[in-house]
Amino acid sequence: MRYGICTSLDNARLLKETGYDYIELNASKTMQLTEKEIRDGQALLSDLDLRAESWNVLFPKTINIVDGSFSDKDLQQLDEKIFSMIEGFGGKIAVFGSGKARTCPDGADFGMCYDRLLHAVRLTGKIAAQHGVEIVIEPLSRAETNLINTLEEGAILARDAGMDNVSLLCDYFHVMKNADSLDYIRVVKPLKHVHIAASDGRRYPLDESGELYEKLFAELKETGYEGRMSIEGKTDDIASDAPKALKLLKKLEREAGKEQA
Repeated sequence: MRYGICTSLDNARLLKETGYDYIELNASKTMQLTEKEIRDGQALLSDLDLRAESWNVLFPKTINIVDGSFSDKDLQQLDEKIFSMIEGFGGKIAVFGSGKARTCPDGADFGMCYDRLLHAVRLTGKIAAQHGVEIVIEPLSRAETNLINTLEEGAILARDAGMDNVSLLCDYFHVMKNADSLDYIRVVKPLKHVHIAASDGRRYPLDESGELYEKLFAELKETGYEGRMSIEGKTDDIASDAPKALKLLKKLEREAGKEQA
């Protein structure tokens, strides 16, 4: 597999020196940079030979794409800006998470909100395809949104979208937070991206205590997954934790491979 971290451009050099394969950037935050800062960021990654292959937080929490307040024109304009930027960085995967932006408001018609979400996924997927980017639906914990929480629900949304460049992500933290089952990885395959963080506190994966990392890697190996895995969690010391986490993830991948042999 290929390993990366969800972090800022400030940590790009550290990731490269530590041995990570790519960096995953926050689209909403990167969009707030000046044109010069974006050019400087692209130049930095080019110099480091480290690509921003994947992106998260497509939409800011200040908008809602399912309550009827955000028009197709607004979404299309935002999508065009986002994916032009992602393409400029050479990005290939965009995570459709953004829990606040896709939350069905209290009292709203849930079915209508789902239909609007599906419409937004299709519109976003269409524009993403024009820029060579694949969308991955991210099921989120119920603490973050009430629309698309489980792997099964995410798979249904991806199927309903019916687009070649719209697929599914598995986020270990959210699966654990929802008391969902990692067994469903086999059911919803193929996955196109994976996020990981400790289930207790959403921190960098540094040890296996109390976690089902071994199970996660076994299920991924069983389905033949060989794609990207991004750490999406908290750390108080990235310089110390990044190499420890990478060492653990590679160990887990090796051991899963031995089990399959």
